[in-house]
Order: sequence, then C-alpha cells, then structure tokens
Amino acid sequence: MMEVIEVSQMQCGTKIQIEDWSMDYNFLTTSGTIGAYPVALESGEGQFSPQKGQVFRMTFNFECPKALKEAFKKLKSGESKLIDYVDLANDPRSIKYLKGR
Repeated sequence: MMEVIEVSQMQCGTKIQIEDWSMDYNFLTTSGTIGAYPVALESGEGQFSPQKGQVFRMTFNFECPKALKEAFKKLKSGESKLIDYVDLANDPRSIKYLKGR
C-alpha cells in the first residue's frame, strides 16, 4: 500500500507529495515518487483525459532519494517546475496539460 511521506505545495498552489510505492512495487525506490496534482490548463481528448480547469494526477519516479529530495525542495521554493522533470514522468504525455508549469 502506498505511503505518503511528505505533503506540500508549489508556489502556484499545486499540491505535491513524496510517496513510497516500494511495498507494492519492489522495482521502485523507497520514497522515490513525487505525486503532483496540478490544474489542467487545456483539455485532453478522450474520456479519461484531464479537462481544462480540473485537477489531475501526475507522478515522477526518481532512482536516487537525494535527487528526489532536491527536486521536491526546488518545486516547493519555485526554483523548478513540474515540466523540468518530464523525463521522470510516468506519463510524459500529461505534460502537455501544464503549458510550462
């Protein structure tokens, strides 16, 4: 079962949290996921795609706990944006709903 380790928010108000999925998925790093809940700035196609103005979930998996903590710190302080971590996104297609966030 997923465990939430820390909850915070970005300067723009987007909720972010450090998650530990390693008990369910042994191939994931302990406390190695950042979950984010941004508001979609545009609508997607399809029944399950985010719609403009709706909060949706994104996740970013890190292999190194130190890199995750640094990214979390930078997201909270406004030094970085979710789009800066597109290479670590579980579903990189969801980045298109952010428009630069």
